[in-house]
Amino acid sequence: MSEEMLRRRRLPTTTPPPPSPLDDDDLLQDILLRLPPNPSSLRTASAVCNRWHRLVFDPRFRRRFVEHHREPPLLGFFDPVAGFRSTTQHLPSSDRIPTDRFLPAKEAGLRWEIVNCCKGLVLFRITFRGDRKCKEFLVVDPISGDRRLVPFPLVDGKFVCATVVPAAGDRRSFCVVAVFAERGAFTSVFASVYSSEAGVWGDYVSSLSLSWEVWVMGPSVLAGNAVHWFLDGHKVLMFDLESQRLEFSGLPLDVKDDQDFDHRCRFQIIPVGDGRRLGLAVIVESTMQLWERKIGDGCDAKWLLSRTLQLDFPPLQPEGRKLIVGVAEENNSILLWTCVGLFMVHLKYMQMVARW
Repeated sequence: MSEEMLRRRRLPTTTPPPPSPLDDDDLLQDILLRLPPNPSSLRTASAVCNRWHRLVFDPRFRRRFVEHHREPPLLGFFDPVAGFRSTTQHLPSSDRIPTDRFLPAKEAGLRWEIVNCCKGLVLFRITFRGDRKCKEFLVVDPISGDRRLVPFPLVDGKFVCATVVPAAGDRRSFCVVAVFAERGAFTSVFASVYSSEAGVWGDYVSSLSLSWEVWVMGPSVLAGNAVHWFLDGHKVLMFDLESQRLEFSGLPLDVKDDQDFDHRCRFQIIPVGDGRRLGLAVIVESTMQLWERKIGDGCDAKWLLSRTLQLDFPPLQPEGRKLIVGVAEENNSILLWTCVGLFMVHLKYMQMVARW
């Protein structure tokens, strides 16, 4: 055997290194799912390389990311007096959303009111442009900065309430549900739906004839496949998005009709059961009652008391006044006003998660 052959036989054999987990698209997506749900997380990851950009912007991955983070961060809320109040000031600058992204474009003499927020979209009603009265809706996506004007439907009735509902997994497509009323011997309440894809309002899809006047006490709540509004007189107006029907129901409350504003602010309709059903939060002294609306086999709805929670965690004062001033649907939380500040309380874990 030659010297060259002996030298080759003595050379150690090397095993190729195992592939990196980052080389597997499925494993890499599982890792990226664990990124925090902050506004900059996916944007930063997409800038690593073309492959990461492709994976991050895959619609299937986006849906998985939303499902994995069941409760997105609360970016802020609308205060009737102070306007939009951001909750991102404590985050790094890359995760702060400028306040003006949540508001209509700056324009001299522009007057507007916030109508509702739903799954990342904000709906405004424009009432004045300069010295001219105006009837328009404006849909704003604060994350992308997209704005879309929606003309008012041609109706003779009085505007009652409205809501915007984005399509599942794509905020660029949405519908606006607007409810109007005409007062006569009876109150005629009817609804119309605007489709962003068609760009037009549909015909009146449903109507109700009521013996009392309709006054909406707050923004809408999306529960299941229906939009709900809390009405004065402790009733609920519901619009089913699938059947496109208006209905109303009462709440499990034995109250007088002449209660003051503070009393009404002790009640708030909320989504329960992972957002599939309608619920009700009621402040009773130092406790909060959580009710749930359940529909039986005969489609008869009943309200059942599911839990009673103690509002005695510090720094809340058991004897102090507590008012419900809002609900963060996707965070399963409510905004609670007290004499010592404004609190965000998680309803499932009954923990204070923020204070302002």
